Amino acid sequence: MSQNPYQAPTEDKPPRQTGTPQPGTCPSCGQEDYRKLSFTWWGGALGPRLFHHVKCNGCGATFNSATGASNTTAIVIYSVVVGVVAIAIFALLFNAF
Repeated sequence: MSQNPYQAPTEDKPPRQTGTPQPGTCPSCGQEDYRKLSFTWWGGALGPRLFHHVKCNGCGATFNSATGASNTTAIVIYSVVVGVVAIAIFALLFNAF
């Protein structure tokens, strides 16, 4: 018997490897059930939008929904840059008077 030429091709996906970040998948538990965070203590309302920061509904882990990886490095860099800019603005304001 021959295959149906009008049938959509099937693609066998390789099994997900533990610890490998997948877009839209929690790196801790592997679930695809998460919610977008609209506000965080480190980034206010802007930070979570910049880094696609989401929280898994299964295990509570937070990660980048676009890459599936942790946002820890991006959060640290973002916090340092915002802190340096804030200190520079305050220094300029208080030196002007």
